[in-house]
Amino acid sequence: MRYLKSFNEGTSFLPEDLNELQYFCETYLAYLIDEGFDIRVRHGSRKDRVRIEFYKGEIHFPIAFSWDDVKDHYIPFYQMLSKEYEISTTSVHEPNFYSKVSNDDSEVRTCSVKFEYRKPGRQLWETEPRWFTEDEIINDKVGELGKYVGVISIFLDNN
Repeated sequence: MRYLKSFNEGTSFLPEDLNELQYFCETYLAYLIDEGFDIRVRHGSRKDRVRIEFYKGEIHFPIAFSWDDVKDHYIPFYQMLSKEYEISTTSVHEPNFYSKVSNDDSEVRTCSVKFEYRKPGRQLWETEPRWFTEDEIINDKVGELGKYVGVISIFLDNN
């Protein structure tokens, strides 16, 4: 795991780490990049965190796409990324979209992927974040929330 060694040597991501990660992402998502998608790798809210953003169009005004159009390439990318890098997780308290009980059901979930979900009929770019667990991504359990995706984000920590 040559990538883990490089990232774990310090407490912050260096420019060469970001360049290496950008190359890694572009290599594994080359087909989707050829189809008009793009990848942005940048520091997150802290220097010891990196954010990988996958989108179509421009990052600030992305073109909505369907998870079904990218999942066959994105899932293997995610699996390889999780083998080579340490993906950050976050605890998310949100409604349980899979519950048949009531809309008031909520749970705390440990998530690793964030979709900027664009509800149909909203203004140009009003989004809501929707978080997914590793299991939901790898086993394609995104459901209806995958129809109007603007940006898919993954965070890496360098602890």
